[in-house]
Amino acid sequence: MKPISYLSFIILTFLFFGCSIEQKLPAKTTAKETIIPNQKTTTKEEKIAQQKSKKTQNLSLKGEREYRRKNYKSAEKFFDKALSIDPENLHALTGIGWTLYDSRQFKKALVFFKKANNRYPKDNSAKRGLAYLFYRIGKLSEAEKLLGKLDRNKWPELTQIDLEKNSSVGEMDLNVKKTLFKKKGVSKYQGLGNKGSDLIIPQKSPGSNMVLITGGVFYFSTNKRFLKKKKRKKAKVKSFLMDKFEVTNSQYAMFVKSSGYPEPPFWDSEQFSGAHLPVVGVSWIEAKAFCSWVKKRLPTEIEWSYVAQGGQRQRIYPWGMKLKQRNAIFGLDLITGGPKAVGRRPQGASIHGVEDLAGNVWEWVQEKYNTGNKKIYSTKKERIEFRVLKGGSWANGSWALKNFNRTGDLANRKLPVYGFRCAKNNTN
Repeated sequence: MKPISYLSFIILTFLFFGCSIEQKLPAKTTAKETIIPNQKTTTKEEKIAQQKSKKTQNLSLKGEREYRRKNYKSAEKFFDKALSIDPENLHALTGIGWTLYDSRQFKKALVFFKKANNRYPKDNSAKRGLAYLFYRIGKLSEAEKLLGKLDRNKWPELTQIDLEKNSSVGEMDLNVKKTLFKKKGVSKYQGLGNKGSDLIIPQKSPGSNMVLITGGVFYFSTNKRFLKKKKRKKAKVKSFLMDKFEVTNSQYAMFVKSSGYPEPPFWDSEQFSGAHLPVVGVSWIEAKAFCSWVKKRLPTEIEWSYVAQGGQRQRIYPWGMKLKQRNAIFGLDLITGGPKAVGRRPQGASIHGVEDLAGNVWEWVQEKYNTGNKKIYSTKKERIEFRVLKGGSWANGSWALKNFNRTGDLANRKLPVYGFRCAKNNTN
């Protein structure tokens, strides 16, 4: 056997002590291992918090679904359960507030709206609910602080409250036909505490219920290829004005009395006749006539889409890229359901502040309905052309809420899911 050289001895020594060092390493890591239990405890706390948050959210969403279906007792129970887990949850606070408001439990609703507004002073839903309640109980100065000017065009809910106050004690039938039409439309409207300046009279400056939309260039599409740049076309939009809300029954009532156009066919039904509800059962022809009467016009499909998509932001919904049930009125029962008061979903507004673009009622726009067949520009039936409707309605599923979706119908068709809003050229 050959003797070990000095160099080999050094290498063997290093390897031996190196192994010894590696064997001792676990002892050094014990300090780190002692930290792990604390980390696991934190994770458990986070998981519990997440589970509570998820449970609260699910209960509140169930309450929202029941509220939209007008199952107010059931909705109140779900919101109560959500608040028992998280007493400061905004969705549940405003949800139970509107549930109590619409079931006419105003004193109880006031408690929740006060709490929501104190905790979340920037939330528009809490602010509006509290303001409407202040208006109901006669605290006009406090209502005005929250809403600004008490303009019935800007806040249609106030007209409904006025109608209820002026109705006989115990009278629950508050439909427009039986209240606004006891006197001539405009006279009755002024009799509800409105001044002549509050009427829908065209003005050179933007009306209180109109929003200035700054023009620009955006990608426009009318199908699922919305997000594929190669399949879309660029469209240029000039600055214009658009109604903040859909046209309401109280506004349309004045037009009927002034113009001689027929009353909408659904005013005899309580679920479609509230003064603060969007008018339904209006044909494209009548919608166009109303807009002309107030010196406005129907928006084009490109204008409507530009506002709903947020211009170049290419939003799928007016409020963003994901569906949020609280932001729109949709998916209600065809028999018992109906539209909700305009302006009840401020969270669903576009970046420009235009509300109720998704859900509530389908909205007529100017264009003829193109079937997609290049040989047929517009669908016709007995020489009556189809026109485009946008936005989905209270009776449709969530698919209809997407900005690129559209439908079309005969220009003289009147359905309880068809409404409209007006637009106007910007002359400044």
